[in-house]
Amino acid sequence: SFFVSELKKQVESRFGKRPPLPVRVQEIIAERRLSRVAIIQAQARCEGWEIEKVEYKFKKELDGLFISGRIDCVEKNKTTGAVRVLDYKTSNTVKEPASQHWKIFREERNEEVVRPYAQFNVNEKTYHWTNLQLPLYAWAMEEEFGPEISVGYFNLPTLGTDTGIASLEPFDRGIMEAALACARGVVADLKTGRFWPPTQQVKYDDFADILF
Repeated sequence: SFFVSELKKQVESRFGKRPPLPVRVQEIIAERRLSRVAIIQAQARCEGWEIEKVEYKFKKELDGLFISGRIDCVEKNKTTGAVRVLDYKTSNTVKEPASQHWKIFREERNEEVVRPYAQFNVNEKTYHWTNLQLPLYAWAMEEEFGPEISVGYFNLPTLGTDTGIASLEPFDRGIMEAALACARGVVADLKTGRFWPPTQQVKYDDFADILF
């Protein structure tokens, strides 16, 4: 009830009492998402999780380069003392943290250039980092909460059926050290101006819409 009431206040303050139809449609979608979030949040609270920080901005130095970001939510369990960092995802489909952070490394496929520092082993398999977001969030909060921090997504898909918290697994000290080794490798490349060779496929291309 609080989420729905607050949403209506926000919409009215920005768009008036009779918002345009597209805004009204988005409001309905947001209302459905928030109604599901309320259930998940209440369940987490019953399990002992309490919100410590929201929209937390950090800036921390790594090998002479400042890394900054904004963490959606930091929670601490009042029963166990455990700490977790959550990033909220409002995409149309559920995202599994592991699939968004690493991929199996297959050298013979040669589909993309992978620096040696981006490779790491888990259970006799070699992976490579594609994203360092969640490990760097944990790294940013270590001074305050210690090294034992779990990380994950709070998924808020459009349909709402798969709404919930998904942890990055596995995530232990070895994975964390592998992530930091990759981050330090990136920093070293940036400082020496090494940007070559390029990948064969660009995942985020600003010019894709005009160059086809």
